[in-house]
Amino acid sequence: MYSKKLILVFCCFFSIALLAQESTILSLNGDWSFKIDPEYQGETLGFEKKDADDSCWDTMEVPGNWNLHNQYSEYAGDAWYTKTFRVDESRKNQLVRLVFESVYNDCKVWVNGKFIGENHLGFLPFEFDISKVINYNQENRITVLVNNMFKKGAMWNWGGIRRPIWLEITAPVRIDYQHITAIPDLKKGTANVQLKIAGSNTTSVEKSISYTISLKKDGKIVAQKQVNATIPANTLEHTSLCSIPLSRDKVALWHYDFPVLYESSVVINDGNKAIQTLSNKFGIRKIEVVGTKILLNGESIRAVGFNVLAEDRITGTTLPLDKIKSDVDMMKSMGVVMTRLAHVTLPEAYLDYLDEKGILIFSEVGLWGKDRWVDPDHPMPKEWLKRIVKKEYNHPSIIGWSIGNEIGSPKNNPKAHEYIKGAIEMAKKLDPNRLAVYASNTAQ
Repeated sequence: MYSKKLILVFCCFFSIALLAQESTILSLNGDWSFKIDPEYQGETLGFEKKDADDSCWDTMEVPGNWNLHNQYSEYAGDAWYTKTFRVDESRKNQLVRLVFESVYNDCKVWVNGKFIGENHLGFLPFEFDISKVINYNQENRITVLVNNMFKKGAMWNWGGIRRPIWLEITAPVRIDYQHITAIPDLKKGTANVQLKIAGSNTTSVEKSISYTISLKKDGKIVAQKQVNATIPANTLEHTSLCSIPLSRDKVALWHYDFPVLYESSVVINDGNKAIQTLSNKFGIRKIEVVGTKILLNGESIRAVGFNVLAEDRITGTTLPLDKIKSDVDMMKSMGVVMTRLAHVTLPEAYLDYLDEKGILIFSEVGLWGKDRWVDPDHPMPKEWLKRIVKKEYNHPSIIGWSIGNEIGSPKNNPKAHEYIKGAIEMAKKLDPNRLAVYASNTAQ
């Protein structure tokens, strides 16, 4: 009788995960109406309005860069994008977020003529809740004003909505993200997987929920746990913590020669109803610095590699997956262990493939040389660092965070020492398990 009860509980526990629904993704990629605005008159002329006449505008592909077209190849300044979309009436009580993977560089966004927000870090994703500004079962218009005048270091200022854009539709109580820290005990051969799960509740009432966490290797569950949480009303990024031990027989380390990947799949449950799943891959590995050696899982590595520039003369900074794979496969075939990022945030697909193939990298806040952002009081480097750590936390290929490149000269940057000290401390606070560095040309 006791064993039968155990089996019943076990089956009910797993049925929750099987019933979970993925987020609904509605792509907004494709052809958009496009118009340059060299006189900066668009807002005065009402280009952002829902009924703006775009019949004489050009057409531009999204994702893409306008500089890839001959007539716009040297254009720098304001440019406008607009497109219409529909959302079914059945989604009315759900959370609808507008997600941009990257727009270079400065942008403002309107939906149905209503201003919903802006972004000024052109290499990073951003999103807006548009649930209350869209009309269901009717035509809606999204308008984006983009400016590509910003330049830093040796970056070419490719302009445009350069990476995918989509609507993500979920329940109003949802999982925002999970951060996975998987640290092995190299002597025992075991590992401890720590998870921080961030959930949101955009309703006006407190919600008691549970998370079902499944750790998988090669598609098979190796560990599972359930965590209860209460998310207050109108709360974003409410965090829940849990720790899952893995025995020696369930641990395979991530290494550049054997890049073993696990998956953490989290289901959020409202009572007995599974309302969303979120899955992320991760690797179990340990990074240390001992003297002048970098150790991966206790083994000294020789950091042979290349300089990665995330753009291409044919596709700009849109970087299709086949181009990413071609570059990474070529590096791997030549024995690359670690690659140098030059110098801006990589697409998620690029990091995913570095994880899969086994190449180490430092992600970087792309300051370079003489730079007014090298200032402990400037908000933008802090925002950049926070956002890359949040976005890229689960990638085993990333072994540390760089807070700038060749910025250490007091002559060029009078506040360099204060900035570097503060940024290193901030990086270590955000992620104590990775290295925190800057790339120096003034080490002597």
